[in-house]
Amino acid sequence: MSKKILCLVITVFAGLLFSITAFAEANSKTDNEVVHVSTAEELKAQMPSSGYEPINDIVLDNDIEVSFTVYVTLETLNLNGHTLTITPSQGAAVWIIGGAVENGTIIVNPSAGPSIGIYNIDGSSMIENVELKTAEGALLDAAVAVDKTLAINNCTMVSVNLKENGAMFGNAGAATIAINSGNYKDLSFTSFSTVTVADTISPAEGSKAVENLDGVNGMVIASPQTKAIVVKDGKAYTYDSFEEAKADAAVADGAELLQHKGNFVFGIPVIWASETDAGYYIDAETKYGVIRFLFDSGVEADKIMGSGIKFVNSADFIKPVEASGDLSGNKSAFYGDITEIPEANADTTYYAVAYVTTTDGSTSWSNVVECTPDFNTLINYEGGNE
Repeated sequence: MSKKILCLVITVFAGLLFSITAFAEANSKTDNEVVHVSTAEELKAQMPSSGYEPINDIVLDNDIEVSFTVYVTLETLNLNGHTLTITPSQGAAVWIIGGAVENGTIIVNPSAGPSIGIYNIDGSSMIENVELKTAEGALLDAAVAVDKTLAINNCTMVSVNLKENGAMFGNAGAATIAINSGNYKDLSFTSFSTVTVADTISPAEGSKAVENLDGVNGMVIASPQTKAIVVKDGKAYTYDSFEEAKADAAVADGAELLQHKGNFVFGIPVIWASETDAGYYIDAETKYGVIRFLFDSGVEADKIMGSGIKFVNSADFIKPVEASGDLSGNKSAFYGDITEIPEANADTTYYAVAYVTTTDGSTSWSNVVECTPDFNTLINYEGGNE
């Protein structure tokens, strides 16, 4: 971004800084009403009239196109899976002042002059589960700019076109940008204060670039909380919940669901579920306890090369030990029994883990599952492992 452009950006926004800072120091978020909007007019009616006062939490119930800057002032703008197209009236399409924007798509269509997608002008703010795009032919000075503190979680910002000297991220002074997870065109960075463009900004502490993800544009950042990645049309969408990722991938044509672990991705995700059951049976007038461990890997059977259960002697092992109860096969769901437990061991805890080896060559272990015998429930036990 050139010095001339940066000065213009600063001039446009500087006049608002003192009033916003005073506002943020004097106000804190209250329990606001949640308002659902379906039209540009309804959204416009929720914008602050003056003084940047905190207003209601807003939920979109429809795709909306607006020709004004959207303010998120100490509240949450929940896009609710919809697309908000903005032709901004004041340089930035969205101004966040101690609030949050989440769950949808924002398309920026700047009319003229300095242009920024989302601007955290004050307060501690957050962008989460948002895809940011530019309209066809539109160019931005910065996709995201920060004056105070902004956390960016699970966002996708690949379809963003920048001006010749533009950058994906920018800040002023001691502002803090925490890029925790998501897919970004790049991590180019500019300082509005020093009017310089640095090569890149680093991901937030603890977050890293995914090592082995092919066919995706830009850079994919994963946090320690990232459980899955959905890839579609050259873009990656990161998730902290595997169940949400699986549900989204199921309804998106051509989407690929990937499991993330240890900063690598695996093409065949494993979602472990487990149950236990216990009771006792009588053999030759002697009571014996039996414990059944049931596991379900959530993987289709034709993608499994091997699977099984190992009985172990503690809950804090790193690698399971071989045991007489080792069970192998190629099933998605299976169980194993510990039998002939003497009544003297009624208070003993028993442990088991399961594994599957999938056709992509990776092996996934379940968490350790524990169970104690139940010598109060008589069962008709026929035995066997499946």
